[in-house]
Amino acid sequence: MAAAHARAAGDLGYRGIVFNLVFDDNVAAAALWAAAGMVRVGTLPAAARMPRGGGGGGVDYVDAHILYRSLV
Repeated sequence: MAAAHARAAGDLGYRGIVFNLVFDDNVAAAALWAAAGMVRVGTLPAAARMPRGGGGGGVDYVDAHILYRSLV
């Protein structure tokens, strides 16, 4: 997906791409986007309310990150 996104953006003349809202607790997604050359350029503190893991109920607020990659 990252390669197709970058290719399409480059074909349209964009000089960079942005992928928004990679949640802090999604370690696998963060690693995949980093491997595709994306870097974190911003953080939205407590951007989403997520169910707390472990089946105990309740919620946690999770940060979300904005990612960027230059195409030049």
